[in-house]
Amino acid sequence: MRVLAVAVLLVACKSSAPQPSEPHGGAPPAGLHNAEPPPAIDAGVVDAPPTEIRARIIQLEVVGSSGTYVVVSAGSDDGVAKSWKGCLLDALLNCRPDSDLVLVRIQKQRTILQTKFSPSQIQQVTGVRLRAP
Repeated sequence: MRVLAVAVLLVACKSSAPQPSEPHGGAPPAGLHNAEPPPAIDAGVVDAPPTEIRARIIQLEVVGSSGTYVVVSAGSDDGVAKSWKGCLLDALLNCRPDSDLVLVRIQKQRTILQTKFSPSQIQQVTGVRLRAP
């Protein structure tokens, strides 16, 4: 008997509570809980490609008397392009004098550059800077 009385009391409380009125034919006013978010606007903003990248040296290969190939950890996936220039970095992250690098090949995640420095001279550098023209 008690269970039936509690159920009747709950139903009576729910039905006797005042319901919020819905103006405008039952639709909630604009800007409230049920409103849809505004449509996304595409402003055409695109991330600018990088103009400079510092990369670490991952491999060296002697190329006869013409110098050394330097393989670095940045490639076309990072924005490197054939027109870019490179240099070897000193301990203060400045380009070493006469350390210009020539781009030989660009892969997705690596770039191969050529320098006149020997591998023993390259061991002293901290990395490579690649820069857009």
